[in-house]
Amino acid sequence: MNIAGRPVPHESARGHVTGEALYTDDLVLRFPGLLHAWPVLAPHAHALIANLDAAPALEEPGVREAAIRGWKIETYAQKQADTRAKELADLVRKANKPMAEALVGQTVTKQPKSLAVLVVPSPPFSWYTVSSTAPEGLMPQTTPKLSEVVGVKDAGDAFMKTVFDEMKVGDVKAIPNMGGSVFYVVKVKTRHPENAEELAAFRARFMKENFFGSFFGHSTYEYLNAGAEQELLRSWTDRLFVKYNVKKNADEEPVRQTRSRRRTG
Repeated sequence: MNIAGRPVPHESARGHVTGEALYTDDLVLRFPGLLHAWPVLAPHAHALIANLDAAPALEEPGVREAAIRGWKIETYAQKQADTRAKELADLVRKANKPMAEALVGQTVTKQPKSLAVLVVPSPPFSWYTVSSTAPEGLMPQTTPKLSEVVGVKDAGDAFMKTVFDEMKVGDVKAIPNMGGSVFYVVKVKTRHPENAEELAAFRARFMKENFFGSFFGHSTYEYLNAGAEQELLRSWTDRLFVKYNVKKNADEEPVRQTRSRRRTG
């Protein structure tokens, strides 16, 4: 690959020049009645927030209605959706027939005039996918991403974890997605690897793979496990600090500043 000395166009250059690129300010025209929020900075350096009163925000036009709607969705709609999804999953288990036949005539809310339940056969998919397209610049697009699943909008990590870690071939389960705002009834038809021997070979191959190339020196496993590894290290450090009563510099800084003011005052 010889790129030195050649002009390489930026992937978003055309959108910037022609005005086709969309920015945050463009949301106002695309979504009428859009609510706005912005972070508020503390007026005191090194201060720790002891209490937060959000009541004044509810007096702003539209905020109270949006908060009430969110509360209703969380406390009522999600529970109803969870209950209904489990009912549909139970129908599929007991029917002992293809899901499309088991759910014929069923509606989303169980009401006759509600939307009909849609059964979408999904081709085989993996938890993560790595792009095989040609690189747009110096670096290839090899970062693992959550796979797109036919029939599921923006399948999240929790959705994938349930399918791959908690279900076996033939299992039927109601799985929430997007924070519990959407539920899917999933039935696992096939699994690869199929047995323990194939799984061991697959795991051994995966541990040796390196989608990033030797330049970075990190395996795919190390990349995918980085978040959990950092969280584990952070939790262990916090427990260690509490056990030995270790104070962080950030916690000691206000004390130091108070003492210095007393000496100079």
